[in-house]
Amino acid sequence: MPWLLIRRLALGLPTVLQTHRAYALLFHDGGISQLDDLNNPEAYDALKFSRRAGDSHKRIWALVDTGPLLPEPADIFKHPKTFAVVTAPSCSNYPEWIAEASYEFFS
Repeated sequence: MPWLLIRRLALGLPTVLQTHRAYALLFHDGGISQLDDLNNPEAYDALKFSRRAGDSHKRIWALVDTGPLLPEPADIFKHPKTFAVVTAPSCSNYPEWIAEASYEFFS
């Protein structure tokens, strides 16, 4: 996942990194912003992104490092209209939330 973060930053693409339950970091043109309201999906509706189906590559990507201290992505990342979520479980077994997540594949 570090390579994906570095690649997106080098391309100037807005990217969120969540490694903690209480906050996430949004990397964007103006620098870095801390996202503190992770349980309120409407809090970040004003962010610019594409809402069209099939445009996951144009949304803000949320890179989430799940594991024992962060068992699942924050609630705001579970709504696919705002963020495209990329997760890299640190543990060997995939968490239960993955079976319930909405997803799409693109290349």
